[in-house]
Amino acid sequence: MSDPAASDPILTVSDVTLAYGDNVALNNVSLSLRRGEGSVAIVGESGSGKTSLARAVLGLLPPRHGTIEVGGIDINQSRGRAARTWRRRIQPVFQDGQEALDPRRTVGSTLTEALRMADTPRQRCGDRIEELLTEVDLPAELARRRPHELSGGQRQRVAIARALAASPDLLVLDEPTSALDVTVQARIVALLERVAEAQQIQLLLITHNIALAQVLTNRVVVLFRGNEVESGPTADILRMPRHPYTHRLVSSTPRMWAPLPSLSPSAPAAADTAGCSYRSRCDRADPACHSVPPLLGSPAVACHHPLVQRPPAQPTRFEQALPANGA
Repeated sequence: MSDPAASDPILTVSDVTLAYGDNVALNNVSLSLRRGEGSVAIVGESGSGKTSLARAVLGLLPPRHGTIEVGGIDINQSRGRAARTWRRRIQPVFQDGQEALDPRRTVGSTLTEALRMADTPRQRCGDRIEELLTEVDLPAELARRRPHELSGGQRQRVAIARALAASPDLLVLDEPTSALDVTVQARIVALLERVAEAQQIQLLLITHNIALAQVLTNRVVVLFRGNEVESGPTADILRMPRHPYTHRLVSSTPRMWAPLPSLSPSAPAAADTAGCSYRSRCDRADPACHSVPPLLGSPAVACHHPLVQRPPAQPTRFEQALPANGA
């Protein structure tokens, strides 16, 4: 018999619109993540709405329209015990460990605070700190140090340990490796992959580096100017993208650990429902693209003229970096 809890919704984003004044950062975006379904990557260039979505999911930015639920709790309506419950289930790991950690606190003090907020008995905190540091491959003696005494990779490991202190169901990873050098990036990614599998934690990965999605997630959502333009299984979308924008992102990824090159970042735009948000850049655009907004179909691609699904004659540079078995 299957475990009903295995399919419980961890995160449900329903028709969320988020705006800064007249500038729309997210436009009717929906997303669901259930326990056991695997992890999700949100990809797109700067200005696509990725970080705005992460901040909204963490309760840092209230949506103008729509709802966000964590474990069935509406995060923007909850108070008291309900708010504490959902905040424990979802934990962030931000881009820069230096900025994410209090420079005045030792590592041990930072982890103690996180453990106490998760109702860990005070007498258990010392042992749990050592366990958490071991989980992220750090020696116990680092508990006495402050952030400025650590390397960039060590600070990011401490940030991950702090997130794990709450025993969360979901980690929101906002560009978790982009501030690190290539060698350290690979080690942090391996750590996240191992922790997610060992502790059955889902990941919501916010990234410029779409190759990273292949390593850590099995589903991808592509955003452009706050609109979802394509979504589906990671391997399918990254090998044979159907939306012209997704195709451009994939083609622009030169190697596994390189960030996306500049693609003329799109700043949040004033609300425009007259047509496709990508029409000004698309070489397939026609009059319909300028007047009729495309809807997500099946497969999930918002395009009037999606690319035909057929394997390329020659493997792309991105495909050459993927495992031969597509795993």
